[in-house]
Amino acid sequence: MRPPFKHLAHPGFTFVELIASLVVMGILAVSVTLTNMDGQADVDGQAETLKARIRYAQAKAMGRNIPYGVVVVAGGYHLFAGSSVANKERFPGEENLDVPLPSGITTTPGTISFDDRGRPFSNAAQTAALAANLVITLTDSSATRTITVTPGTGYVP
Repeated sequence: MRPPFKHLAHPGFTFVELIASLVVMGILAVSVTLTNMDGQADVDGQAETLKARIRYAQAKAMGRNIPYGVVVVAGGYHLFAGSSVANKERFPGEENLDVPLPSGITTTPGTISFDDRGRPFSNAAQTAALAANLVITLTDSSATRTITVTPGTGYVP
């Protein structure tokens, strides 16, 4: 009886063949990923950043006991304190008061402010409590993302 695989001098793959095949698969995976993104990451990233900054404004209002909010305009957004959107403050990590959106991304304008209990209002003066969901939409040529602020709690899912 002959031992199995005796006719093969060295069964299996060499280490060099294994590494070469992993490198080729990695290159293919990266190229497929890059060709399928079409700018969607920009809209997703900007939407998540804006959500975090709306939550930041709410936390700041509750921590400092003064109104804070975010104004979204066609080309970007900014943080404000008090009852006027002109009282701009910087977001952490930002150099400028106004945060511009990348070229090609548009948004629906809107204002959201929060009182010392974190309740949302649809204006800076806080004379109009948010009565329905506030929806802010970010769009580019290939994707659309929505940000929703719920009335009563100011929850941003």
